Amino acid sequence: MHDPGEKDDEGSLIIGKYGKGYFTYTGIVFFRELPAGVPGAYRLLANLIALNKKKGF
Repeated sequence: MHDPGEKDDEGSLIIGKYGKGYFTYTGIVFFRELPAGVPGAYRLLANLIALNKKKGF
């Protein structure tokens, strides 16, 4: 993941199965990304919310 013109960053998301769901940690600052209208932040947040609905993680 990276912004245009910057080098790739690694390690911004950790997901682990926990009981019947998932534990998720992210270093992404959603409270800044979402109001700024960053499309990737919206897609990532939607995927994180839907994580329990997906099969075969």
